[in-house]
Amino acid sequence: MEGKPAKGKGKGKGVGKSSDKGAKAGDHKGAKAASDPKTAGEGPCKFFGSAKGCSNESCPFSHAAPNSVPPCSFKQRSGRCDKGEACTFRHVPWSSAEEAKRHYASREKGAVELGTQRYKELHRDIAGAKDSATSSTSGRHGKQGVALAER
Repeated sequence: MEGKPAKGKGKGKGVGKSSDKGAKAGDHKGAKAASDPKTAGEGPCKFFGSAKGCSNESCPFSHAAPNSVPPCSFKQRSGRCDKGEACTFRHVPWSSAEEAKRHYASREKGAVELGTQRYKELHRDIAGAKDSATSSTSGRHGKQGVALAER
């Protein structure tokens, strides 16, 4: 059986791919540009300017353009955002980077964590309903699984 790859060692699906699932907004852990010395510091920070802000003291990205963060659609449409200070989108237009820095510095300690906690409490019932709807007796594919089984 020489010349054949061992079972499970096919074309390499998923090999070399990394995931940032453990990274939190604002900490840039696993950010490609931060690990690549050629691109480190290029471009604006995707969190500086958002309601949450950038919490990374040694952020390699630019904090010169806080309005580069897209505006929060919830804040624009309804005037409020359930995520509050934990939102990764911009809630206000900034006149300067210094204004954004002053805002972040003036917040009470734990404001972002409190916003995250409130959001989770508000949406706890919705998440529970989604989980129970998908975990029916029809298996992990829901109604599609029943239709496939009947074929």
